[in-house]
Amino acid sequence: MLPQGGVVPRQRRCGKVDARGLGKRPDNGLQKVRPGGVFAKQDYHAPVPYVVARVHPPHNVLDGLRPHSRDLPHCLQHHCLTHASYLLDPTSIHVLAAGLFDKGFHSGYNSWHGQLMNKLLIKNGTLLTMEGDRQPRRADLLVEGGTIKRIDTAIDRGERPDTVIDASGMIVLPGLIFAHSRLAFSLLRGQTDQILDDAERERLALKLIAGFSPEQVRCSAALGICQAVRSGITTLFDGGAVQSADQIFAAARSMGFRLIGGRMLADATPEWPESLRMPLREQLAEAQSLIRAVASDDAGGLLRSAVTTTNALLCTDECLSQARAMAEGAGLPLKIILTTDRNQVGGIRSEGGPQELATLDTLGILGERTFLVNPSFVSELERNLIRKAGARVVVNVSADLKLGRPLPRVPEFLRKGTPVLAGFDSPVYGGRMDAPRELFIMATAFRPTSGPQAMTPEQVLSMVTVDAARSLGIDDIVGTLEPGKRADIVVVDPGHDVFAQPSAHTSATCRLVYESSVCSIACTIIDGNVVYRDGTVTVCDEQALVEQANAELVHVLENI
Repeated sequence: MLPQGGVVPRQRRCGKVDARGLGKRPDNGLQKVRPGGVFAKQDYHAPVPYVVARVHPPHNVLDGLRPHSRDLPHCLQHHCLTHASYLLDPTSIHVLAAGLFDKGFHSGYNSWHGQLMNKLLIKNGTLLTMEGDRQPRRADLLVEGGTIKRIDTAIDRGERPDTVIDASGMIVLPGLIFAHSRLAFSLLRGQTDQILDDAERERLALKLIAGFSPEQVRCSAALGICQAVRSGITTLFDGGAVQSADQIFAAARSMGFRLIGGRMLADATPEWPESLRMPLREQLAEAQSLIRAVASDDAGGLLRSAVTTTNALLCTDECLSQARAMAEGAGLPLKIILTTDRNQVGGIRSEGGPQELATLDTLGILGERTFLVNPSFVSELERNLIRKAGARVVVNVSADLKLGRPLPRVPEFLRKGTPVLAGFDSPVYGGRMDAPRELFIMATAFRPTSGPQAMTPEQVLSMVTVDAARSLGIDDIVGTLEPGKRADIVVVDPGHDVFAQPSAHTSATCRLVYESSVCSIACTIIDGNVVYRDGTVTVCDEQALVEQANAELVHVLENI
């Protein structure tokens, strides 16, 4: 049992703030606390109240329960507070700050409240800038006004930084960029895990999603963003939603998160629940309205629009053509999700009709702005078609493994010059917002078939930093650490993980890809603002959010 309150003082070392904040954390990451007190946060002039959340137990009461069980809502209501952390990564919840800000997420706020600062100095870190020769080097990094101002071997205090982070023994690299997520469905993570049949899983997922209110979409998106920043992710290219897509942007805006996304289009969906179906004309109007709203937003360039569609087989030719025209007219990326249903693919091929990629090519969909998600079933001929068109592919390898899909031919795509980006897929279908785990799987999953050099750690790290930024057209602002770019930065402490070797002579890139975990993420910075630090997400009341998420999930499950 953990205490319900107390004092957790921050470390002070010669006026510096240790990026690890809570010290060595020899056991479960929690220091001893006294009941009833405040969380002394050095970056604030006044102490702030806090609560300590229970660490996720190895066997959560929710694990293994079917979402359509009649007893589930009662169980959820009974246990949602004691096991409120189950929706977040179990290894990463240590101290959840409550009351840091004027309002919690559940009451809604219009602007985010991270650690705002004019100057931030990161000292003594091992920098992987991802530019030039990409060799790690010991250096300091100065951020001013959200922009990387200077990188040098020794930046003194004459710069008068508001905050100094001591990154001794840590690796500093660009914020991670992932190209596929479904933030709107983070609330439902794990709810279809017990279903092995693709069609049954799809039916249940649609039934659950159909019951979402706008507030539930926003809550779900905020939950996913918390998971993202805890994982070192600073940018997501989201797949959007068919309803309340604006709430995904609202959550990102309120939390200072960098997001690309849009309203998902789908008009050949007779088996979908009625609440998810809408005439194409109205869908296009909603998508256009969202594009205009994002363009006029004052979030400092953090939010960008895209045009997105669901499974191309669930879109008419008109829908796909209109999506292409909308993307071309506004100069936006176009995301197309490819089918992952083995039976569906097999049926089309046995009938000898036009293939999915052939249809997209005929309609003029494929191009340099096109992102094709889940290329699990594409043939060699189709891979060549993608390459000639200059399209990008987005792979969700851990979700593919979990669901038993064929692994996409990533090494072949890369060998032939097709840009490949990494994603997570929907939480309903196996996606988990765990960047370190995804990097490890990406680096190792293709070795049995393609050899030990199929994917090197350097390739994998480039895929989620500089290469992703270039493919998304944002490499002028993020993707590398260099003066003039926006300060999207991750500080990783490999030594925090008791399983990581203590040697300082190990390759920094190998340690990041092979040895890191979410508990290695010491600090995540977006646009110069600290959004995650010392086990705490600083841009929302995380405890209140988790409690709200559990309550909202109960409502969703009760109504299916």
